[in-house]
Amino acid sequence: MIVHLFNSSLVSGPETLVIPALPSLAHEMNVEFQVWNLAEVRKNEAAKTPLVYAASFGLKTLEISIRGRFDKNAIHRIADSIVLHSPTIIHAHDVKASIYLLLAKLKLKLLGHSIARHKWVTTHHGIHARNGKLVRIYEWIYRFVFLPFFDRALVVCASDRTILLKQGLDPKKVLVHLNGIDRDFIGEEKRASLRTLIHKRWAERFQVNFKDKVIFGIAARLSPEKNHMLLLNALRILNKKNENWLCLCFGVGGLEAELQKITEEFNLSAQVLWCGYETNLSAAMPGFDLLVSISIGEGLPINLLEAGWAGTPVLAARVDGVADLLPEDDQTLLFSGVAPNPTAEQVAERLEQLIDDDLLRKKLGLQFQMQVKNNFSGTNWKNRLKEIYQSL
Repeated sequence: MIVHLFNSSLVSGPETLVIPALPSLAHEMNVEFQVWNLAEVRKNEAAKTPLVYAASFGLKTLEISIRGRFDKNAIHRIADSIVLHSPTIIHAHDVKASIYLLLAKLKLKLLGHSIARHKWVTTHHGIHARNGKLVRIYEWIYRFVFLPFFDRALVVCASDRTILLKQGLDPKKVLVHLNGIDRDFIGEEKRASLRTLIHKRWAERFQVNFKDKVIFGIAARLSPEKNHMLLLNALRILNKKNENWLCLCFGVGGLEAELQKITEEFNLSAQVLWCGYETNLSAAMPGFDLLVSISIGEGLPINLLEAGWAGTPVLAARVDGVADLLPEDDQTLLFSGVAPNPTAEQVAERLEQLIDDDLLRKKLGLQFQMQVKNNFSGTNWKNRLKEIYQSL
């Protein structure tokens, strides 16, 4: 049996990447997969959501409650569950789940349990994509104290591997596992019809006229590293030159009230819509004429891969995993990538060019779609993970 351990209150990138692939991987490897989730009930009772999502794919699940900032009982529960189920591989996702897992491993070792019968794997979903003092402390502890004790440490972009190797980790243990997903391939004709239906639904929901507008959006939690403030500054510049657009911002987070206030101060309320959390944004990707990602740090964003399958072009800062997705070569313009840490003026200028040129957006969307289909499919991701598991 192989266990995937998460620490999440929402179904976001890691869950939508991993969970849908597990049933077919289980069939190919002839092994059972289970999904366990550390449910921080002090934060959000919706912490069961990832388990509901996993159960919808026919996977067995286990909820482990966390009460308080640090919960020793959760460590005991993980350890007891490992003894009970005896998984061959326990695979934790991201910082907190991995720390709890290694503490459970330590407990088992102290109790005389044979920890060598299990293999311990972690996936780090983006080293730079961190915000907040406490989160950065967890990150430091994870990287320098816990990572060396995993049998394999997987990273989702090549730059993260370089960082970990510089801190002295064993190159044989640190492996790049680029994100990849399978979604419906949306052809040109189907995309046009879906766009119309999605815009109709959005117009009714947000009470805004979508007719004859270029619709672009951003799908990211509302936190500083996602750079919504930079986007708003760019849109204020853009609005002085071109008003033929709407920007839909999907996501929730601590900056929500502040960003809405600034939107009003910039006189952008009629054109910038704060849409909250969307359970199935992937299905709505054909509704975007362009998807924006200008984060200062990323792993390899799932929403960009979903945009690719839908034929939606992206305007993306080439940071971390985005550099693997949008390589810097002679086709840079065709991928519509902007440099890391762009200015508001650069973003506004690029947005204006893409808003004004329907044919360019179409060309970019088709080329990006083939890039994702050929190199970042769920099949590629699954085969790589199977190869890593079999090596253990």
